[in-house]
Amino acid sequence: MAPLQALAFGALALTSSLVQAAPDLPPALDKRQNLNDLSSLIQDFPKSIQDSINNGIFSDIFTNVPDDARKARDMVGNGAQMSELEILTLPAYANYTNNRWNAYIHGQAYTRPLDPSNEQIQRILPSGQLSQIQRNDMLTNFTSHLLLLPQEGVTITLNFKQTGGQGNGGEQSVTLPRKSDSRGEFNEWVQLPGNGWPAAGNGGGPVAKVDVTTEGSDVGNSTVYLVPEEGMTIVSDIDDILRVTKIWDPPEGILNTFARPYEPWMNMPDVYAAWEKQSAQGTAQGSASSTSVTGPYHFHYLTTTPEQASRFYMSFIYANYPLGSFTTRPLNFSNIAETLSPRETALRRIFQTFPKRKFVLVGDTTNNDAVSNYPKMAQEFPGSVHCILIRNVSATEPDNIIPYNTQPYERLKRESYMFFNTPDDLMGINFQQGECRNNSVRDNVEFGWQGGPGGTWRDWIRQAQNGGESLASRSVVGWSALCAGVAGLALMWL
Repeated sequence: MAPLQALAFGALALTSSLVQAAPDLPPALDKRQNLNDLSSLIQDFPKSIQDSINNGIFSDIFTNVPDDARKARDMVGNGAQMSELEILTLPAYANYTNNRWNAYIHGQAYTRPLDPSNEQIQRILPSGQLSQIQRNDMLTNFTSHLLLLPQEGVTITLNFKQTGGQGNGGEQSVTLPRKSDSRGEFNEWVQLPGNGWPAAGNGGGPVAKVDVTTEGSDVGNSTVYLVPEEGMTIVSDIDDILRVTKIWDPPEGILNTFARPYEPWMNMPDVYAAWEKQSAQGTAQGSASSTSVTGPYHFHYLTTTPEQASRFYMSFIYANYPLGSFTTRPLNFSNIAETLSPRETALRRIFQTFPKRKFVLVGDTTNNDAVSNYPKMAQEFPGSVHCILIRNVSATEPDNIIPYNTQPYERLKRESYMFFNTPDDLMGINFQQGECRNNSVRDNVEFGWQGGPGGTWRDWIRQAQNGGESLASRSVVGWSALCAGVAGLALMWL
């Protein structure tokens, strides 16, 4: 398996391999005696998919990944023209602690092939996929970043400069205490040097922005957002909630990520623009958390897409949605929790960083780790989660069969979350006024595993027990293998 096939769409390759490998599936799938045994298997299947996503697939993906030294030898052997040193610095948030602003800085130093060959691109895409995609600038540029070579031991010096707003911080520099690691990554809490930055609270105005440039690279520009200790932070997933990805349809998912311009999902930019305009000053009466909400809004985009693809995601977000900080999947496998549970780790970090802020969490049902982690944060940080908004993907995409579990929501107050179908369902919700739901939209939630063919898993199990025609007419082994393959793709985007 090629190295970046694993990092980007390696899990997608499981779709074809699993479908073709039906004879090698566990005996439980090959030796079913009756539909009662099958119904028991089906009942446990969605949980097994998510267990694989959360715990097991990574070990399989990276078993045959060549190391960076071998990748470098391949590129030299192919005469690849490499870029100069490039440094990615993700847009960061900063909190005010001990009379100083402290920013969470994360990025990567690397070089990359400027014009990947068809052979190099084919190593990333599933077998035969390149022949079905017309090579264009998007495909070339995207795969160029996926084929990057991490640069270890790079000294990272950041220049901070505030342009406009309160404070007169001017321009200050800081060199990170540690150089980039073996994956080219750097990850530090950095205290903004000098004086003159806005004080905590920012006077109730908008979140202040500090421009960041990186010495030694002309592509390392970024932003630090000085987030007051009180206010509203909107944490949002990206794939299939802000942009059209279609992870449940592997060929479309590849095209929409590698070779097509990124497109917003319906009129979702209008919803975020409306939220951006909301004044977060004052007190929200009757909010779901029964607490007041004061201070400005802060937007944070949390995606578990590998960080090599983050430049494309950031360009898309900033062209269509409010500016904000970013978290992506790190590559440093020395931190198992952050690598295998990146969303939960990132959520816990931002909740701990801003204990007085209220949070709106936005996701979709193809992303079960968001569906399950959001209520977990509400339980772990009582009073911090103002609202959870989950897109019901199957309402507009009947071909989606990725299962999700709504059981954790049974423990939450009904007014603190909403499952919605289209962006219009969210129009008019004002968080400042304590709102979380659009009461004109019906979202009757049945607690338990949802999704799969024909509606809820309970419905399908009932059909299995009754020998239903729809079940008898499909190949369960083939469908199960396909589902597991789709779940493998979902791993890289959830």
